[in-house]
Parts: sequence; C-alpha cells; structure tokens
Amino acid sequence: MDFTHSSKLNDAKVSTSQHILLLLVPMLLFSLLCWMFSGPGKYPWLLLCGVSIIYYLAYSLGFFLYFNVLSHQHDKLQQLTNINDAAMELLNLHRYCSSEHEFLSALLSKAMSLIPGAEFGSVIKVDPSSKKLQFEAAVGLDIKKLQGLSMQLHQTFQYKMTGGRCDRAILLNETDGGCAADAHGAEQIADNRIHSTLSCPIHLDDKLYALLNLDSEQPGSFSDYDVSIATILSNAAANALALYHQAQLIDELRHYDALTGLANREFFEEQAVQWPLRDNIDTSLILIDIDNLKEINQQQGLEAGDEALRQLGLALKQCWPAKALLCRFRGDKFAILTYGDSSQISAWLGDVNLELSRHLPGIRFTVGNALFNGNLPETIELAEHAVSSRQRLLAKKETPQPGGI
Repeated sequence: MDFTHSSKLNDAKVSTSQHILLLLVPMLLFSLLCWMFSGPGKYPWLLLCGVSIIYYLAYSLGFFLYFNVLSHQHDKLQQLTNINDAAMELLNLHRYCSSEHEFLSALLSKAMSLIPGAEFGSVIKVDPSSKKLQFEAAVGLDIKKLQGLSMQLHQTFQYKMTGGRCDRAILLNETDGGCAADAHGAEQIADNRIHSTLSCPIHLDDKLYALLNLDSEQPGSFSDYDVSIATILSNAAANALALYHQAQLIDELRHYDALTGLANREFFEEQAVQWPLRDNIDTSLILIDIDNLKEINQQQGLEAGDEALRQLGLALKQCWPAKALLCRFRGDKFAILTYGDSSQISAWLGDVNLELSRHLPGIRFTVGNALFNGNLPETIELAEHAVSSRQRLLAKKETPQPGGI
C-alpha cells in the first residue's frame, strides 16, 4: 500500500476568499428573501440579525469540527506514510548493513522514531535451542550492563502473558517493577524507571527470533494504535531479516568453499591484495598439499576423500590464529596467509598435524612457504616451488636405490 500522496490533504484547506463567500452568499440570499416577503417599510432587521448570529455561530462550530477531523485524518495518513516508508526502508536495509547488529540497531531507531511515546528501548535476540536472551541493541539503556545479564525466555512477561506462544504484541501501561524486571533485568530498573512497555515478537521461519521492546518513564505512553505500528514494523523486520540472511548465504556461497568452510581462491586473492604488511613481523604464504588424497579416493571412495579435506579444513580453523587468511586453494591444496616467524609457523603446523591425526589418521601432507612481499602471484609461485621440491625429495628417499639388498 502506498500512501505517498496523502500530503495532498493540505490542498483541502479552505482559503480566506472561500470563507468570505460561504459567509456572505447565504446571508445575501436570506436578506433578499426577507425583502421580497416583507411589506413596505417593514423590513425585519431584528430577524435578520438573529439569523445572522445563529448562522455565524453554526458556521464557526462546523468549520472547527471539520478542521479538527481533517487534521486528525491528515496526521493519521501522514503516520501511515511514515510507516510505509519505514517498512520499505527496512526491506532495503540489508543492502547497507554490514552486520546483523547494525540492522537491529537501525530497526530499533526506526521504531522509536515512529512511536512518539517511546523514550528508550531494546532488541533482544532469542537463542533457538537454549532460549537464552541476548541484548543486541539498546537506546537509552546501558547495553553492556544488559549484555551481562543471564536471562531465559520464560522470565519475560511476553512469554508469561501469551502462555509461552510469544505470538503477539504485549502492552503494559503503568507497569510495576516486577514486570519491568522481567523485560530488562532487576539491576537495570532498580529505580523503577519503566512505567510503560510495549513488547513485540519478531518471528523468522516460524520461530521466535527476537523481541522488540519499547519503554517509557510515563504511565499510559502507548496505545493500541502503537501496538499496530509495532506489529507492522516487526513483520517488515522479519521479511527484511529473511532477505538479509539470504544475502549473507549468497555471499558465503560466493566467497567460501562449501566442503571445508574456508575461503575460496577468488576471495583469498581479493583479501590478500589488502593484507597489511608490518615492519616488525614477517608475513608468510603457506601452501599445504595432501599427498595421498588420490590414494584415499581410490581405496576408500570419494566420500572418504571429501572427509579428509573437511577434517583438514577444521584442523586449520581450530589451530591457526584468528588473524590469518585460510583458503582451499584448489583440489587438494590449501593456502594460508599469516603473520609469524618460522618457529611459530612450525608450532601451528604441528598442532594441525596432531589435531588431524586424532580424527583422521593416515593423512599425509607436504608444506611449502614463502615470505609475502605484497606480490601474490610471485609468492604463490615460490611456495608451490617449495612444495614440489620437498615432494621430489621425499619421493627420492622412498625410492629403493639400485643394488640395494
């Protein structure tokens, strides 16, 4: 529904010239009738004055009522226009928000701007398995203090007042400290700040995703109309979140390898170009090549080979520091761009080998590394040469020498 043209109600206002016509024309007609039906020299001035006064009073009262109704309807339509614009903005918000937290903060700000009685509020995510609550965004409240609270869904008045369904907006005016504590934690509202609360659930894929809470220090700050606005916003937010998650999934499929969960080569190369080199610590490019993947595929099947790749990806994510680019480079090769000296890299590779042997023993891999100087193709070539040299050296050691016993 589009209300973008509702501002045209301004054109319905009566101008000064129209007022004059509406006042004078009926009185002129009444005066003419009095003159036509009165006898000679008996013009009814007293009657004319009385009728004029009554007409002016009736006209003023009628215009006052008309103007109030018109203004009220204009305000309502303007508010609907704002709601429509907000819903459309939320649907497009996933394109501009870099994180879910940023999206939920924008949602809260938009809800508070559309509901005048809201002085502060919060968005609380609900963990689908444990039903634990996590404050994701807040306005006018101490978000760090709220995030330190340990609360479950069954403690909220939204859960209690809907019988655990959490399927509709709940309005509490003149709330007491106990009800408010259910929503925000006893420590936060020990001074009984909250006297009105509007709580609206946000569902995603038919599951409770979050609670949108709007609060006020004034009793009776929210109306049933505000409940309708919050419900519309929560539905729009659910649709926008679905789009956001789909966009994230598409982005993940485009940038990450589906089997290992590591970055694909294209994304790795994009990020490597932006890698910041440091003067006080080396950056190394490490290539890992699984030596016996072909053997595993032939002897145990392709599923076993996929599991070997998956386990190596998991081991890299668990054992390598967070500040590193991990990538499935191609086929049986993995690439790592990381800070660290040779001893640190050797230690991390040892941890990877140990973690891999615990879950899937028998995998052998060869490692080659080269210092990264900002030139990615050159560094990759050096690392691949290092891998090939070590593989040739290992093959030479394993080949029986002529004349051996």
